Amino acid sequence: MNSRASKQTARPLGVRGHQKRSHLVASFKASGEMFVETPDESTTMLAIDVDPRTVSITPQPFTVRLDLEQVFATKAEALRAEPRARPERLNGEPPLERVYTPDFLVERTHPVPLVVEAKSAIEVKRIAEALARRGRVLNNLGFHYLVVPSTEIDHRGLHANLVHMRDAVKYRRDNNIQPLLDSLIKEVANRQGQFLLGELKGAVSDTAIYLGLISGVIACDLRSGNFGVNTVLWPAHGNLPHLQVLQLEA
Repeated sequence: MNSRASKQTARPLGVRGHQKRSHLVASFKASGEMFVETPDESTTMLAIDVDPRTVSITPQPFTVRLDLEQVFATKAEALRAEPRARPERLNGEPPLERVYTPDFLVERTHPVPLVVEAKSAIEVKRIAEALARRGRVLNNLGFHYLVVPSTEIDHRGLHANLVHMRDAVKYRRDNNIQPLLDSLIKEVANRQGQFLLGELKGAVSDTAIYLGLISGVIACDLRSGNFGVNTVLWPAHGNLPHLQVLQLEA
């Protein structure tokens, strides 16, 4: 990943000649746009972005020399450190990884910073030992570590719904949303239990519905399919657990 924010990432991506395909994704809490390597990373980043426990996101924040248990600003610096890390794996069976650059560093309401890595479920199983070693080293360095397997985010409609939530967060920052929220509150004030999004169609705008979801007026399961007339909603009473898709308290 590579952010268009001011901070340089530890490992470049999205630049001319880079060998890996990348996807540009906007992030509110990364203060810009970033390149990600996989759809899993893209959805994970969006889930972190809209989570109310997230303060900020830094993509590719640093590189860890796992053999030295030391953090370096860039992968190049980590490889140059003595003993030099080329080849990047130590001899042995299986070979031990020497350098590791996390996907995301998350500052959250919890005081301990969180390192997040998105992987396919197949990859999580294949490199389980390496992931466990990364976690041990990061814990020793004062971080919490969360691996997000694709099975946790591979839900129909989740990615698109998270995009709507991210855009609503930005809209809330840039506009006076109270008139829209007031119209929604009026429509749902006397509702008890669950109801369908379609029941609000024509009475309030889609923007008002999205703003209601990020503001705790209403709630839904973001993993239950693309927003539509059959999306199940319920009063949220100011609570936001429906935006906590990942286990960021890890």
